[in-house]
Amino acid sequence: MALARVSSSTTSGESRSAFRAGLGLDEETWARGRGWALWKALILRAGLSETTAVEFRQPDAVLTAVLVD
Repeated sequence: MALARVSSSTTSGESRSAFRAGLGLDEETWARGRGWALWKALILRAGLSETTAVEFRQPDAVLTAVLVD
């Protein structure tokens, strides 16, 4: 599951597709990983009242990637 989060936060487009295909995970496992990534990003986003701009954007990027996937 953590691999889906890694994919969501570090890859995009064609590289994400290649990463996912290389793992050989079934749809249900990938969906659980996406759910975990969504949960983790929302937790981070909810507590970011005092943070740096880089830390503030990271959960947003993960949220976008998970929702697009």
